[in-house]
Amino acid sequence: MAPDPGEVGPLGGPDRNPLLGNADSGAEPHPQPAPDPLEKAATARADKLLQSGFRGWWAGADSEQRTAYRVLVGAALVGPVGTGVFSLLKGLTNPTLSTQIIRSWGWLLLITLPVAAAAVAGMFFGGRMHPMGLLSLLALIAFVSVLALQSVKAPTQLGDLYCYASISSDGAVYERQCRDMDTEGFVSDSLSRSRGAKGSLETLGAAYVLVSDARGSLMALCGLFGGLAGGYLLRRQST
Repeated sequence: MAPDPGEVGPLGGPDRNPLLGNADSGAEPHPQPAPDPLEKAATARADKLLQSGFRGWWAGADSEQRTAYRVLVGAALVGPVGTGVFSLLKGLTNPTLSTQIIRSWGWLLLITLPVAAAAVAGMFFGGRMHPMGLLSLLALIAFVSVLALQSVKAPTQLGDLYCYASISSDGAVYERQCRDMDTEGFVSDSLSRSRGAKGSLETLGAAYVLVSDARGSLMALCGLFGGLAGGYLLRRQST
């Protein structure tokens, strides 16, 4: 699928940051219909509750937890939101929590599932399992995630969020429509690999290449770092 010519270079173009509730400059290329008043009011109430709880968590979080949360926010802003540099810095400096942020995280997890899920598990179980067992588990998670994407009819687009983000000679290239993912080729290759550390590493590498090809190198990185940050926060909350 060819990139939409109107979706080149958000990182170097007009800043837009729906997660912060603003559009700093420039017009939204795909305007959305006006929200239903009742839905808008319900969202505002939910955002208020989320932000109230987040402030309490943030006040008690240490520097490592705050850094991990900023990585999560950055992954959402650079990936699905496709924000500009100014809004990215603003989002990292003054992090918040809202239904839009959760929606963007959920979309990032879904479209990069083989990478993001393995990254969450790797950070959560790292040091708690034998390295060989952990590698096998991560490869299994990546494999099952691809099977899930293959068998479940997932949406190919979600509102104004991007599904593809990559870097080209012209800058960052974004697309809202999801590209096809060669899940069948991944599954057949994975089943033919030998067991053990080498086979597990090859499966994990192939999963990353699969996601990078279908979602773009930039989106794959966002899924990886977002998964690592999410896994770390889950690990801290479990102790």
